[in-house]
Amino acid sequence: MLLKKLPLFTISLVLNLSCLPAQSDTIPVSAVIHANNIRATVWSNGLLFSDGGTGAFFPEFNEQEPGIAPIQAAGLWISHVDPGGAYYTDITRKIGGGSDFMPGQLEREGFIYSHRDFNRIWKVTKAEIIAHVQDYQDNQVIDDPIPAIFSWPAWGNQFFEAYNNGMELPESQPHLARYWDLQAINPEYNPDKGDFPLPIVGLSEFGLPSEILWFSFHGTHTFGEGQGVSPILINCCVYAYECSEEEILSNTIFVDYQIINKGPEQYCVNTGMWADVSMGCPDDDYMGTVPEDWMAYAYNSDNVDDDCGDQGSYGENPPALGMRWVKPFFCTLCDECDFVEPYKHTATAIYENGDAPPGQTYPENEPEVFRYLNGHWRDGSYLNFGGSGYQVPGNDITTHIFPGDVTDPASWTEISANRPPGKRNMLSAMGRFELPPNVGYNTGTVAFTFARSPGKNHLENIKILQDSMPYFTTAIIDPTYDYPVCTTPMPVDSEEITPAASDRLLVFPNPAASAFTVKSEGKQIKRITLLNGFGKIALQSETTDISIQVGHLASGLYLIKAEMEDGSIEMGKVVVVR
Repeated sequence: MLLKKLPLFTISLVLNLSCLPAQSDTIPVSAVIHANNIRATVWSNGLLFSDGGTGAFFPEFNEQEPGIAPIQAAGLWISHVDPGGAYYTDITRKIGGGSDFMPGQLEREGFIYSHRDFNRIWKVTKAEIIAHVQDYQDNQVIDDPIPAIFSWPAWGNQFFEAYNNGMELPESQPHLARYWDLQAINPEYNPDKGDFPLPIVGLSEFGLPSEILWFSFHGTHTFGEGQGVSPILINCCVYAYECSEEEILSNTIFVDYQIINKGPEQYCVNTGMWADVSMGCPDDDYMGTVPEDWMAYAYNSDNVDDDCGDQGSYGENPPALGMRWVKPFFCTLCDECDFVEPYKHTATAIYENGDAPPGQTYPENEPEVFRYLNGHWRDGSYLNFGGSGYQVPGNDITTHIFPGDVTDPASWTEISANRPPGKRNMLSAMGRFELPPNVGYNTGTVAFTFARSPGKNHLENIKILQDSMPYFTTAIIDPTYDYPVCTTPMPVDSEEITPAASDRLLVFPNPAASAFTVKSEGKQIKRITLLNGFGKIALQSETTDISIQVGHLASGLYLIKAEMEDGSIEMGKVVVVR
């Protein structure tokens, strides 16, 4: 199906506020996240950092001089293959504008998929979460309900309708906004019992974000003739940290995706993060990749960014912009693949230059989108190592474009290939992986990071991005990684909160700096297991010693699993601070 040329948005018809009813349940609304050095706009149909023009991702923002947006727009691309072998694709921005995605939830009846109004962006701050927990701690009662906490669109929230102007929470959809179940009594969200919003399952690696946004959207491509919209639903969480300990985090926006297959059958899915970048003047840009760090980046082709129009100019020492999968979609790869071998990640450039070969330009139909998401060029050509990466005779097939060191003339970069600079789009793709029906564990998180240090040139700013990668390594990628500290510890009082989390399991001190003690009323503990925010084992004690040493663990909130001598299991929680 040819991608129609439509205007990007009719901005005048869109409310530029979050948490307000839209004039139409299909006209996307927007919200601004500005928790740190970056002020960015996101839209409820999945479009990121766009204002319909020069972009809405502003590092070094101030009201008098908003600055330059190095990203004009970004968002998710996705394709899936149905059991009959038919291909379906949805992308955030089509060739002439417009989007394949629609804000809201999906309902399914048989094989019919219909749109459900859920066109809002919910927002909560760390200050609100901490105030909420402290309110509950003093007497186990919420005396001053905070609307952002009580309106959170999490499964089973009995207060949702009252705090959302009558909007109904989907009863059959457990895959909604994430939260911390403070008492671990049931799987539903109970803000009146101290539960609070989270961006991902468990605390993230840097503790509570300073600000969290959440919304949902879905594809619109027809699934079978006359059968309604695509069965793929996406929940999106955008969050940011104000981090005095690590400046790079204060220059980063995180975007987490949860992809749910609402259909009755399993699909093979490709996903990709696309970004339309403009490092000041877009006529002199380059891009590169760091395959081992799952990152694509954009930079100026020399150390002076020229002024070429409305976009503005950085002048000397222009910045670099990194787009990195912090938490990739680690899922089962599909068996059938129409490329060289199964892979998990590819990254390539899409050109908007007038002199670019047609095979390297923006896709215009579903097969071309599918090829890009599979690591091919638009016309189906393989990505070759060397030169422009396009139809290089005799060169090896590869998966990442320009992966070399920009300071090494012998490695493959746009500089060493003597490429003409110009407008760049980056696409970092994952797949193909299995997406079982009605399963929401398939998630991935992308970090958008801006790097511009005083006195550093355009290549040294790339090095800052590369050196920052350890701060974005997760326990999923590197289980031995020791997280940096960037958190105000959650205020948890052991005498009041911990007993409520379990009938018999007591934990103290809580928070714990070097060690904590676990006791169970009336039972002998056989084994203690600590799980981090990703559900991975952080520590396991096979002894009956109830004093657990945690001085080597990262700061954060951990789940305690206590196995008893009689075979029963008790659960609790502990906060580790350093």
